[in-house]
Amino acid sequence: MSTWGRYKPVRGAYSRGLAAVRAMPLRDILNPGPRRSRAVELAAMSLTALFILLAASRLGHKIPVLLHGNAALDGVDLRSRLEETQAWFHGERIYRTRVWMLPDYPPASYLMLWPLIGWCGFEDARVIWTFVLLLSLSATSVLAWIITRDCPLPARWLAAAMPWAAFPTAYAFHYGQLGPPCLALALAAAVSMRFAKQPRPWLVAGCLALSLVKPSYSLGWLAGLPSLRGGLASLIRTVALYGSLTIAAVAAGSGPLSERLFGWIRNGMTWTDTGSGSVASLGLGAWTLPASAALLGVFAAGCWFWRPSYWTVWGIGAVVGRWFTHHNPVDDSLLLLPALLALRELATPATSRRRFIANTGAFLLATVALSLPTRLHAMGGLATRVFLLVPALAFAACLFALLLGADARGLHPRSWSAPPTDRCRVGTDSSKS
Repeated sequence: MSTWGRYKPVRGAYSRGLAAVRAMPLRDILNPGPRRSRAVELAAMSLTALFILLAASRLGHKIPVLLHGNAALDGVDLRSRLEETQAWFHGERIYRTRVWMLPDYPPASYLMLWPLIGWCGFEDARVIWTFVLLLSLSATSVLAWIITRDCPLPARWLAAAMPWAAFPTAYAFHYGQLGPPCLALALAAAVSMRFAKQPRPWLVAGCLALSLVKPSYSLGWLAGLPSLRGGLASLIRTVALYGSLTIAAVAAGSGPLSERLFGWIRNGMTWTDTGSGSVASLGLGAWTLPASAALLGVFAAGCWFWRPSYWTVWGIGAVVGRWFTHHNPVDDSLLLLPALLALRELATPATSRRRFIANTGAFLLATVALSLPTRLHAMGGLATRVFLLVPALAFAACLFALLLGADARGLHPRSWSAPPTDRCRVGTDSSKS
């Protein structure tokens, strides 16, 4: 029977399967075997239906907000990026002259944004950015489908549906955020490195350089690249491309060179006492930036001296990106990658009982976190604290599951003389980790 034929709808099949799962002893679900696989598939079908309904509700409300909303915060981030981009290329010293919503994006970001919104008015930019977000979500769904290529079909449909229903997606449409394009570009780089039949270092570097349009979102992944086969070359190319974009953007700006290069960092330090469960929320003040750099350094050193599996590096990189500098709930879409990796583990029949329990807990907590109503954030009091706490706990649970899986795969010190194993080889399928 074909893969699709196995899941062809049959009247009453879902209800009968659900009843059978309810009758199973718990040990049959936790231990590897066909009964566990059946339970996972039925749960994936249920969650897929839930996410489809949630996505339809959220996007049906938020897309018109981005296209036509008249409230003060409707498309506010898109408006700010549009004004900053156009002002930069008109010679304005934006890092000093704009005191409301202090620009804290580097010069290269404005050069990347110019082809999209640097030449048009706000109303046209709204339409363009709506298409950008929809294209980014579509690409993320396709990439999630590829990442879960060894999973049963219901788990792959669930992976494809998750990006559309997540609450950061609703925020992205409400405010005109950059998170979804950054995530899609980073996942494209990861999938290309892992599954391409021929290495494409410049494609990987181009995707990673463009994902740095929002550095506070994407830097976490770059720190772990040198530990992967072909990753150091891709990182060098990424730095070269981003450096070239920075030089071109700085040449188009005005003001002292130091201001054009580093003014965004000075403005970004105004957020050092805020953030949601990130380094900025620790109240370190001027030490926030050094502490964030130290976090990246620890992650990079850990990946270099130890040998975690390919997807473990990318998953932990997403968690590090969440803790890096200032972080708001609008960027919690970083949780999607660790959640996908947890789904990938629990949907694998051979996963041990210990790893299955850890990944199930992480995935369920991530599912709850991504499904939270955005109105909780504005209610204040206990509701806001819950809204901020649950995603933080989900990131911690995903990190634990990733580290547990890495340890189970034989995490060991790097041998300086031995060649890299297939675990880190580009484009090989011998390792499913």
